[in-house]
Amino acid sequence: MKSTYTLLKLITIFFSRTDGRDKLAKFLQNFCRYKKYYSREKKTKLHWKNVQASLSEFRSILKFGKPFKNIVEVNETMSSTTLDFIGYLKIFSLFSDIGYKLGDNIEYLAHYQFLSYNEKKCEIWSKTFQWYAYFCDVITGLFDIMRLKREDFKTQKQYAMKRWRMMIYWTGDLSDFFRVTPSFLKMYGLMAKHDGFSGIMGVWVGLTGCYKVWNNITK
Repeated sequence: MKSTYTLLKLITIFFSRTDGRDKLAKFLQNFCRYKKYYSREKKTKLHWKNVQASLSEFRSILKFGKPFKNIVEVNETMSSTTLDFIGYLKIFSLFSDIGYKLGDNIEYLAHYQFLSYNEKKCEIWSKTFQWYAYFCDVITGLFDIMRLKREDFKTQKQYAMKRWRMMIYWTGDLSDFFRVTPSFLKMYGLMAKHDGFSGIMGVWVGLTGCYKVWNNITK
């Protein structure tokens, strides 16, 4: 009974966190994207498309206020990270993430005519910053794994667990980069978008994101 209560308490904490709801919605949104692409009937395609659009709007709303978190993270990164090439790349990633989220927020407000900005231009702005942020995350995440040292841990098991988790998180960052790249290149006429591929990548991103949030609340 105690273990059931503990599990319910952890689930409550997970859903109380913005990141928890966002990553779960990201998983469901991309699952719908995948189902939409591979559904044969028009009615079924429309069903999955509508659910995907609803989850996309939900995630857009969740992004309001997140740039403030990025600003705090920039300050923490500048205080705790060696300002070498990778350190500056992390800061650039955080600033790019701010641009991505602000662009997404303004696009949402423009869509519902609260602002008079061009919705399409906001989307291009948002996706461009998003691509740079995810590209930097792939590079910096790989370097963080390479910099991990056995002597910084008390036991081999702790080192192996930390490295394994970092690898899982990094595969999520890499999948996120692969997910957004076709859309980014399509804006410049360099590549065709493939919702099936983006959906599969996004499903893994959502799962690894949920896993990361879960690990943070069960430490």
